[in-house]
Amino acid sequence: MRSRDVKLDRTRVRVWEMGRTGNPPVVLLHGGGVDHARLSWEPTLHQLAALGFHVIAPDFPGYGESPFPQEPVTLDVLAATVTELLEALRLEKVILGGISLGGGAALAVALSHPEKVERLVLVGAYGLSSFIPGGRLATVWVHLPQPQWLNLALSSSPLLLDLTLRGILKNPAARTPELRGMVAQAMRRSTPAWNDFQRSEMVPGSKGLKTVFAPQLRRLTMPIVVVHGLEDFTIPYRDVAQAFADMPNAELHPIPHAGHWTQRDAAAEFHSILARFLFKEVFL
Repeated sequence: MRSRDVKLDRTRVRVWEMGRTGNPPVVLLHGGGVDHARLSWEPTLHQLAALGFHVIAPDFPGYGESPFPQEPVTLDVLAATVTELLEALRLEKVILGGISLGGGAALAVALSHPEKVERLVLVGAYGLSSFIPGGRLATVWVHLPQPQWLNLALSSSPLLLDLTLRGILKNPAARTPELRGMVAQAMRRSTPAWNDFQRSEMVPGSKGLKTVFAPQLRRLTMPIVVVHGLEDFTIPYRDVAQAFADMPNAELHPIPHAGHWTQRDAAAEFHSILARFLFKEVFL
């Protein structure tokens, strides 16, 4: 795996890559919280590079190895950053995928610049449900000062770290020592970019999230694959299935016994679904 920094007009982003430049490009976007490109997508980078793709996974501004920008990191800013990154890398059209927050950014790019997206991969994607984990209390909590000691406590306690991972990974085999170490290390970093996003999407006392793409999904005519864990309690499957019904050229893959991080929770099944989708010439 190789990495480089790409200078954009608004900021600088770290990009992780595998596969030969010139091969069909796949751009994978990570989620929020303490997530970053390698944490969500490193196994998938290896899988897709071996299949002959040029796989690119950026760290969003304020995440991973990318510096925090001067502006608040909202969903619109993330989508604009992705669009600008594609232009900086001279990628006219890509297969675009995203997990959670990254799925929301991928949807925003596909809706605003459909000519740039050949195929769309949505994994536990944000923007398909108005559900707020934690309800109205969460909408108030995110607007309070966020104590860094909480993340430090979670990262330094094996018990608390395990409880955190159990919330997104239902398969015990997926909670490897290597992954635990990566998550613990990521938790030691402050998360102002994630705080920005949450505050921009939650009005105190509101019943639902700000961004729901459901009214616009019929405009997406490119092939889409939607993968979702049936035990994802962050984004309810019922809402995703309802949103899927509005996508004219999509396939839906519910994964039993998988949580929010499906690409790691059910890695073999996920990568099999992804490979079939990417090599599918005729979309039925």
